Amino acid sequence: MDISGFEGAFIDSPGLGYHVVSIKDGSIDVLRIPVLKVENRRLIGEYEILVPDMSDAVAESLILDVLLGEFIGHYYKTQADQIELTNVTSGARRSMPYPFVGPV
Repeated sequence: MDISGFEGAFIDSPGLGYHVVSIKDGSIDVLRIPVLKVENRRLIGEYEILVPDMSDAVAESLILDVLLGEFIGHYYKTQADQIELTNVTSGARRSMPYPFVGPV
């Protein structure tokens, strides 16, 4: 997948902030990630897909490559050995080693 057209960001809103993945021109947020935390060496990410027809595989790729890789610079790589990504709308969940290397 070509991720060059996407970027990660942190939205500092009153209460709790959250991460997003957006189309680079900033016109559309495609993912909202309200939860990104480490518990017992496991990075937990909960996400919402904000555009129609995006699969969980594409969403996971954008989270791993754009948000965690490019935007955060794999900040969590020394804190977590596993990552668990959950689609809060569908309940789909996937766990894998972190930092992740290879196709999603």
